[in-house]
Amino acid sequence: MRTRAGALVVPITRLMTESQSAFVSASAELNPEFLDFQSEAWVSVDSYLDSFDRLQFVAEEPGLALRAGLTQDLKELGLFGWCLVVSETLWDALRQAQEALSYMQNSGDISLTIRRERCRIEYCNGYGASAEADLDTQLAVGLFINLIRQTVGYQDSNLTVRYPRFRVGHKYLLHDAKVVSSASRGIIEFDAHLLRRPLAQSNAGLSATLNDTLPRFEGQTPDNFLLIQELQVSALSEMQAPITLLDMASLLGVPARSLQWDLKRLGQSFAGIRTSARHKAAKQNLTAGRSVGETALLLGYSHQQTFSNAFARWEGVTTSEFLSRARR
Repeated sequence: MRTRAGALVVPITRLMTESQSAFVSASAELNPEFLDFQSEAWVSVDSYLDSFDRLQFVAEEPGLALRAGLTQDLKELGLFGWCLVVSETLWDALRQAQEALSYMQNSGDISLTIRRERCRIEYCNGYGASAEADLDTQLAVGLFINLIRQTVGYQDSNLTVRYPRFRVGHKYLLHDAKVVSSASRGIIEFDAHLLRRPLAQSNAGLSATLNDTLPRFEGQTPDNFLLIQELQVSALSEMQAPITLLDMASLLGVPARSLQWDLKRLGQSFAGIRTSARHKAAKQNLTAGRSVGETALLLGYSHQQTFSNAFARWEGVTTSEFLSRARR
């Protein structure tokens, strides 16, 4: 038996070259066929589980795997980070995580069921009965609970948790759960009304930005400069603010510092591209008939005069002179 190892990410360049329909919008289900992996590799299950065994061996306290899942910064965690950012509700995020994990662990079983106004997540890793497999289950339980904790108002959901090798000392990690106990597999239950709640760190505008931009490059592999510029123009339209360096690096599946160095080699900078995008979007908005005040607001400027001063630096003329020339 083998399993896929590697941090799951979804670089948008891969999505563009495969199919525009592969893009995961805020309301769509994840299509595992188009997932990509950073340093993906097939490894034996023995090797995979042995890593958990070695982690537990060096831990000074029990519950290391559970704690690892609970304390991750999900926005930096590939699969769960993607589910968190582009999902409008907890249900969207859980469905995407279920599909992707089923792909990563082809022998495992992940189920989502709703009965009597309660949602139940059940995780069985398929690796058999062993201490290492139990640690894998604890990690998965921790990650799912971490995702649930990003949901607005999760504290009133009557959360209950069960998993292999539960210890009383683990309860401090799950202080917000009504019940924590032992079971042969990972089981998380909570009131189903939570499924309709929004995720505190979700970003529907970012999802809309990608949906607007990707069709323009379908079947192409543009350089980072062009791609970032077009994404920033779309972001200004959808979110009234440019995409941050960290979010852009995450979308491209590269470290932020590497992205900065790549742009530097091209004689560009991230800040320069952001400014160029604002310049381009400003001309588009003004030419389309929007007022100076409305354009300033759409580009994220708090004051119209600040925008007017910036536009004069870019074009060498005032907004009034630019509009006068455009009408000729």
